[in-house]
Amino acid sequence: MIAPYPCQTVVEVDRPQGAVPHHLPGTNKFLSEFSSRNGVPYEATRGGAETMYPDYRQKLEREELCRFLECRIARFKMPRHVEFSEEPLPKTGTGKIVKRELREQFWRDKNLRVQG
Repeated sequence: MIAPYPCQTVVEVDRPQGAVPHHLPGTNKFLSEFSSRNGVPYEATRGGAETMYPDYRQKLEREELCRFLECRIARFKMPRHVEFSEEPLPKTGTGKIVKRELREQFWRDKNLRVQG
């Protein structure tokens, strides 16, 4: 048989009438909870609409990007060099990234060239 009200009871906090709980600026410890739980830089979670555009990615520094990646990929896969570009990545007609062109851009000013 099911009880008439299958709900959980919750203990209420006594507050004076009209009192509203609040956090003074800089004292709310819950603002960084999402960013720490998901491994996203704090500025990206609190930046508003600005952080959802590609221009924001240039504001991220290499250390923040590596900190974000270190718990998600193996250490030997961590990038040694990070470069942000305004230009879109070169793609084939089917939408795959043309790695050959990326390698050419990288090796353009170098004397020694490694195949791969």
